[in-house]
Amino acid sequence: SCDSGDLLKGSSCSEPNGSNSVDECVDGSRAIQSIERISVASLSGEVFQEGDMVSVAADVHAWVDGQGDVTVDIYHAVSASYPIWSLVHSEVVNGGMATVRANHGLPGGSPTQAFRFNIRHGGKPETGCSGGQWDDVDDLILHVEPEVITTTTTTALPRVKARHALFD
Repeated sequence: SCDSGDLLKGSSCSEPNGSNSVDECVDGSRAIQSIERISVASLSGEVFQEGDMVSVAADVHAWVDGQGDVTVDIYHAVSASYPIWSLVHSEVVNGGMATVRANHGLPGGSPTQAFRFNIRHGGKPETGCSGGQWDDVDDLILHVEPEVITTTTTTALPRVKARHALFD
């Protein structure tokens, strides 16, 4: 498993290690929503491997004003170095603390993959970076082992015809 621990607590300027994204996406200047923790666990209980299903979860703190939904979007990028974000799950949350989770299959293609959580006030899921003034975005990078492919090779030996010689 992979867990951010306390590294993500807070939002915007109160986040001690922010902005926690692998690209140019930053927290909103007035971010009041916050992603407090991200964790990823293999459903097989083994190391992360291409083709495995994982459970990805985040503890979030949402502030609801009654004028718009607060939504948590989960994205995945096959490459943490060159992220192209694909939406995995989107969920509206109530005010206060909540845990948002989803299962996702790890594709092949890169040994360093990333998950992104974006908590946003209003709007719609975009390309992985909402950019709203109230929003928070955090990423978690994980190492993914290549898929192990086991092959069995059978070798047939050539048949040799026996020759019998008669001796006098």
